[in-house]
Amino acid sequence: MHYIRTGLVILLSFLLGVGAFSNNASANENSLQSYYISDMDVSDFGFGEVNDFVSADIIDGFLDSKTGDMLFQPNKNITRAEFTKILINAMGIETNSSSQIFKDVSPNKWYFDYINTASSLGIVNGFSPDQFQPGSFITRGQMAAMIVRAFEDTIPFPASVGQIFPDVPSHVRFADEINKAASLGIIQGHRDNTFKPGTLADRVQAVVIMYRALSNETESSVEENDVASFVQEFLTNESEAFSKNISIEVYNKYTTGFYNAYATDIVRRNNELIDQGYEVTLSSDLTNMKTSVEFLTNRFAEVKVTGTTNYGKYVSPEGKIKEINSTMNNGYYFLKKTEKDGWKIYDQYPEESK
Repeated sequence: MHYIRTGLVILLSFLLGVGAFSNNASANENSLQSYYISDMDVSDFGFGEVNDFVSADIIDGFLDSKTGDMLFQPNKNITRAEFTKILINAMGIETNSSSQIFKDVSPNKWYFDYINTASSLGIVNGFSPDQFQPGSFITRGQMAAMIVRAFEDTIPFPASVGQIFPDVPSHVRFADEINKAASLGIIQGHRDNTFKPGTLADRVQAVVIMYRALSNETESSVEENDVASFVQEFLTNESEAFSKNISIEVYNKYTTGFYNAYATDIVRRNNELIDQGYEVTLSSDLTNMKTSVEFLTNRFAEVKVTGTTNYGKYVSPEGKIKEINSTMNNGYYFLKKTEKDGWKIYDQYPEESK
């Protein structure tokens, strides 16, 4: 579903040429910075999956108050409430505010709606009828069980599976769910082939397992043409907005996550130049635009765009001219669908990054 973001400079920075004229700090800097995790390297286990989930606003990082860096803390254990939130966000399910189900899940807590929604859908169970233990760290076995319950209608789990891990015989709690998830590669064992179901899961394991589950949703009721048309419509409306010095409403309508944060920052920078007396002329040539759907489920999509060209001309108050001719609009667009907002573009990568 995703590739590694290679740096801050993407399509819009090339298109608008911001770096050539504006060195002011971004008013949207904090929001944009939250999408760059500083404590993981590209080669680290789960980096691509974490990067994708952060870009799509499925999971958040932790702001280091001393350095201003955004940390993911991949090896930190994850609570039952935190994993439930990832499940609901990743599946694009709109939360509902129902009456209190568990006595230890108070309506004034951030996780109340997530846990109640998951419980109403049969995804999570409590330790007792009225105790969920939201602050307890989740085990690998519990995580496997929640995954299977969440995706049992959209992933073709086998009806029955034999024992896969030597430390997960049939009498072990969640043995059936563990074996089903393992049979499709959603969960994996350790080097000694044990699963260790009672071991606490960490944040990066939770993201990777969720990502694998989403990738196993192979069937889709969505028409490829609908998703391709959505991207085409976005680029057409964006092109029309260029002639009006870019309208943020276009990005708010069609984008979310990292793409929206970055676009918002670029719009602000471009408007700064205009306020400083620059003449800005922007246009797009979409005559030869072609789209193809590379990946599609009911929740996520990847659309490849080719054949577009963008032009920009900047004239400073002193008469200095900078012209830009770019094809950076071509590449891969990543979309997610939620019950509330429908399809939204959350990231875009140039073609050469694949």
